[in-house]
Amino acid sequence: MIEPQEALRIVLEKSPRLEAVEVPLPEADGAVLA
Repeated sequence: MIEPQEALRIVLEKSPRLEAVEVPLPEADGAVLA
């Protein structure tokens, strides 16, 4: 059985928009890029 962390990592890797998945709030973009 696959571990939750591993499953999440795979989903994020397959996602074309990692930032959108990890940081759904627009105001959080500045904090990530800063």
